[in-house]
Amino acid sequence: MRTKLFAFLAMVQAVAFAHCAGAEEISSTSGPLKGLQGVAVVVGIVSKGESGKTNLTQDTITRIVEMKLRTAGIKVVSREASLLAAGKPVMAVDISIRARDAFLYGNIAITVYEKACLERDKSTCDHFVTWQKSGTFSTKKNDPAQLIQDGVIRYMDDFLNDYLKANPMTEQVQPVPQKAQ
Repeated sequence: MRTKLFAFLAMVQAVAFAHCAGAEEISSTSGPLKGLQGVAVVVGIVSKGESGKTNLTQDTITRIVEMKLRTAGIKVVSREASLLAAGKPVMAVDISIRARDAFLYGNIAITVYEKACLERDKSTCDHFVTWQKSGTFSTKKNDPAQLIQDGVIRYMDDFLNDYLKANPMTEQVQPVPQKAQ
């Protein structure tokens, strides 16, 4: 009886955490995003073990992230072009998936890195995190591709909200002319 109760409670917990649960916001201030002109996008997906494989590809996540950036008017540049831009901005999307028992666990992290120098010593420069959001997920052992895509979209929306707070649109949106009846 105890084993059945434990199995039932474990299943209830897994269902409760089937959405990106426990998202921990590390940094979400909009200040460092002020003046950001464009970013290079780098996506990494790591699966531990054969049973942690997913149908999700780096290309799919890259397309989602780049579409969101372009929709907000943020230029998506190549890694080489990013190295020439002020701050050398890069948006890294890291996804890790691990299988254990009857579940898949993982982490989604979106981080913007930029090069900056210490004000007191301009020769001391390094890449720093200027924005980051990450969270974990767990689900039954099936393909978590949609769950991960939804998490990436949600985190990108948070990034874009912070970006737009720091860089408000100055152009007025013109109403669509109505046809005379």
